[in-house]
Amino acid sequence: MNKAKNRILSAVKYLAIFLLLLVLLFPVIWMIISSVQPSSKLMNLPPEFIPSNPTLQNYIKIISNSKYLRYFENSFIVSGGTVLLC
Repeated sequence: MNKAKNRILSAVKYLAIFLLLLVLLFPVIWMIISSVQPSSKLMNLPPEFIPSNPTLQNYIKIISNSKYLRYFENSFIVSGGTVLLC
């Protein structure tokens, strides 16, 4: 009887861990899904969890923006300097 109880408790623990992990990772997953959707479909109701026609147009727009690359360079310099000082 004790062995069955331990198995049930173990299953409940793993289920709770899985649900917590799903809740914590949902924003990251949603961010990735949203990044490959066309801008016109981002505010559709109900939302598309699996994009019907994914696109990399949003990434192309960001990389082609010269200011974004400058911001990335500044972040790299600051974080690299911090690592070197510590």
